[in-house]
Amino acid sequence: EKIVSSQTQSRQNLINAFVQANSKKEDSAVYSLYDSFNQLALMNTNSYSKLVKSYYASLQNNAASNAQSIKVAGNSARDLVKAANTLKRSSLFDMKNFEVKGENGEVTFEKDYDREAIASAVKGFVKEYNSTLDAIADTDDVKTLQKGVTMVGMTASVSGSLGRVGITVGENNQLSVDEEKLANADISYLKSLFSGEGSYAARIAQKASMVANNASVSGYNASGSYNYTMQTVGVVNLQT
Repeated sequence: EKIVSSQTQSRQNLINAFVQANSKKEDSAVYSLYDSFNQLALMNTNSYSKLVKSYYASLQNNAASNAQSIKVAGNSARDLVKAANTLKRSSLFDMKNFEVKGENGEVTFEKDYDREAIASAVKGFVKEYNSTLDAIADTDDVKTLQKGVTMVGMTASVSGSLGRVGITVGENNQLSVDEEKLANADISYLKSLFSGEGSYAARIAQKASMVANNASVSGYNASGSYNYTMQTVGVVNLQT
């Protein structure tokens, strides 16, 4: 373990010295680089080229890994946009004709709201909202995280109204639904929260769209492969 630790430290010293020598062009930096070469050569002959290759490969892998998490967040955000668009349709809150059969088999029609469809749309929105927040939290991308923070803030600002229709904001910013309270919620209140372009659902959809758009330009091509370019010109010739 000590040998491995020494190798690791020497490799890190080499990288630090190389960066310093390459940027400062000073004698002291060059001597430091020379010493680092000697130390590493004692442990692993001809390993410098392999080391630098490994170093840049590690950076590329880290970038690709984060880009993958951004892609996952983008996919979740797209699902959230769909759920929000379903919920904010004004027709969802229109009264509809429902067949009612009497005791003698006669059929009449009564107007009422389709509470089952409304509840389903609300629960679908909550599910995708929670999934999107989880996915955003797994990224290291500033733009994506900022949109997540904004969404959390939007939700906090209407937490009292959400509570009136059975939706609770938890300590981890996740939403939960009291189905009984939702089933008996005032329709006009639900409509004011979720229907229309200025509603809470519409504003969340707008931010979710931004998360999805950001993911689409984060390095993935149409086949799903990640395109990553690292500038190495003037650093070292890695040909073997």
